[in-house]
Amino acid sequence: SNWLMALLFVLIIWSEYVFDMNRQPFGTGVLLLTLMSAAVVFSLIYQREVWCRYLCPLGSLGASYSVAAPILVRANASICAARCTTHECVKGTADQPGCPVFHHPLFTRDAHFCKLCLECVRNCPNSSARLCLRPPLWNVWGLSDLGSVPVPLSLAAFLLSLLLLATYDPIWPAGWTFFSAALALTCGLVFALHRLLPRMLCRDADADPGIGARVAVALLILSWGPFMAFHLQHIPWLPDLQVHAMPGLRGDGNAGAPGIAFLALLQLAVIGIAAAFAAITLWRIGDRFRQQGGRLSAWGWRTLQGGCLAYMAISVGLVLRRGLHL
Repeated sequence: SNWLMALLFVLIIWSEYVFDMNRQPFGTGVLLLTLMSAAVVFSLIYQREVWCRYLCPLGSLGASYSVAAPILVRANASICAARCTTHECVKGTADQPGCPVFHHPLFTRDAHFCKLCLECVRNCPNSSARLCLRPPLWNVWGLSDLGSVPVPLSLAAFLLSLLLLATYDPIWPAGWTFFSAALALTCGLVFALHRLLPRMLCRDADADPGIGARVAVALLILSWGPFMAFHLQHIPWLPDLQVHAMPGLRGDGNAGAPGIAFLALLQLAVIGIAAAFAAITLWRIGDRFRQQGGRLSAWGWRTLQGGCLAYMAISVGLVLRRGLHL
């Protein structure tokens, strides 16, 4: 299902670009109606929100980002084992429904798929389930439920965010044909990266088979910057704001002083924040791997770091090409 969700995510990105959904409300309405219809159909066939947990690409993307979230629901294992016999947090009661995604709070330590609806907290008669806070990113380098991390979708988001940002570059060719070809190439890179990443990073992948999943989440965190930079361009009033070094200064009778778009400053800010979080995460992943006795591949780790730096440089360059006004 992980590859299916990644494929559906790519299909959504393709349809948004081809049908110009950022400017055409009709196309957006069709996409939303399709997603809602799929959710309704699966709710009629299966119990509760099967579509949201297992098939929805947007839900899977949210589940991937939730690994680094500072808010989660947890349960006290000793209370659940000693007192609980009804499992009302999952099954529900006569008056209240249970967890909409069939997720026991005892197993939400990595925050996967939890929607924070708090039904389990309300239903638990033993006060075991509770809302907790933790430092952001804390759990990425200590993932325990690696099977629930949609690695293909995380890698697809990492590459597609840069592709989406590039589509607003002045030299980007118009038309859906070139975009489709670029999207197909990106899908090929996702498949190759998924296969090569664990082997590239460590000499003995068997020592920690989840290093690929942890690094994929770190790359997803890094991709948040270009993703936000891309979507900030669609806020109507932002592109019209300018920041000038010396307001009112005129170089000549027709041109204003050199400046930069306020939108570009926001875009650079979110890219920088994402880069800082991703750098901390990668450093902690490598440090934890060494503490567990794993042997990182020096060239592989440097290649990953160089790739992330190139990713950042391209993102910043794309923003500056549009934001600087000389």
